[in-house]
This record gives sequence, structure tokens and C-alpha cells, in this order.
Amino acid sequence: MAEGDWNHLGALMDRHWQLNQVLDPHTANAPINAILDRARPWIHGAKLAGAGGGGFLMLLARGPEAAEKLRLTLGQNAAGSGAIVPYRIAEEGLRVETSE
Repeated sequence: MAEGDWNHLGALMDRHWQLNQVLDPHTANAPINAILDRARPWIHGAKLAGAGGGGFLMLLARGPEAAEKLRLTLGQNAAGSGAIVPYRIAEEGLRVETSE
């Protein structure tokens, strides 16, 4: 991430997702696979996050324009199956401040 190698980060996310599916073949289902199929042209990688029963499908967009196309595509086809929650990667990391 520090080097800005988003292709590599996306590949790592995909690999982690693949390994999750090896551990539990029921991790994916037809709706999740359909979302991933629609999203692939605009993402570097993806994975499910959470402990099941309503986690997040994290998608790493190829850039701001790809993120917008992704929002439009998934928003049109979501059919009430979820919500799009925008996020960004913090550039400075965790910072703790104390007040006196």
C-alpha cells in the first residue's frame, strides 16, 4: 500500500478470498458471484470481510472513474440486496492525540 501497487494489493485480496473458499466452500453463493462478475472490469481485487451473516464485500476499484462506474453498475442491479458503502484508505494511518 505504501508503494501504491494497487494491482498487487488487489491480487492479494483475491488470493485471500480464494483461500477462504478452500477453507469453507459455502463462503460464496450465486448472488455474491454475480456481483463479482459484474464488478470485475472495474476492480483490482475483492474479498468478503466479516464473520458471516452480513459482512462486507470489499472491492478495490481501479481508480476514481472505475469506482463511479462500479457504483452505477452495482447500484442499478442491487435489487435491495445490499448497500454501497464508500470507503477510502487512510493516507497517514492511525494517529492518537491527547488533550491536556
